[in-house]
This record gives sequence, C-alpha cells and structure tokens, in this order.
Amino acid sequence: MVLETTADVEQLTRVDDGEGELQPPANATEQQRMAATLGNRDGLTTGLVQPNDDTAVTLPAYSVPDGQDVLVQGAATNDGLVFVGDADGQHVALRAAQGLRIPVTNTDQIAIRCPTTDDKAAFILAGGDA
Repeated sequence: MVLETTADVEQLTRVDDGEGELQPPANATEQQRMAATLGNRDGLTTGLVQPNDDTAVTLPAYSVPDGQDVLVQGAATNDGLVFVGDADGQHVALRAAQGLRIPVTNTDQIAIRCPTTDDKAAFILAGGDA
C-alpha cells in the first residue's frame, strides 16, 4: 500500500538520533564541518625520510585534515627495522613494507629512526598543506 503525502516543514526542532532519543538537528556549520571531514581530499601528500646514524627525525610538517590519518611505512628495500613514535621516543618497530596509520594533526608530530644504514620510511596522507 502506497501512501503519498505532501507537507511543508518550516523548522525542525528535534530529530530522532537512531536510538529513539530526540536531539537538536545539525545546523549549517555542523553540516559543513562534517562534509569537509568525510569528503574527498584534493591530492596526496607523500614523502620519503632517511635518517642518519640511528638519529630520530621528525617528518616534514604538513597539516593533516580532520578525519585523516598518516600512513607511515618502512621502505620495501629496507634491511632493518624502522622505529616510529614521537620526538621523545620511537618504540614501535616496522619491518620493510609494514605500515602503521597514525591519527595526528600534523605530520611533524611523528618521528622515525632507522638503525640500519640506507633504510628509510615513507609516509602518505590525503590532502595536507605545508
């Protein structure tokens, strides 16, 4: 049975949140923020970092859009491990071609070190402004 109705809605005061609770509807600002967070990004930001002498270095600074993560990966050609963390300590080990997604607001919050000569780490994120 099909029921067709027409009505004018002038203003929504409450909407069902999916759990049966009534909540205020999202305003235009909240809708734009959500669309920007969930939407596609223009381009990719990528880089390759090769630290020297087992010294930790931070990634180059790129802002990370809301809702995005940075993928850090040990280069496929590495002979040793890449250690990932922040400037105070890099305790997470990645093998060659192994990656880790990290939710940060800027790529320079991530530090890496490579004890093996000529090893490096790659990173990639959607969007990203220097």
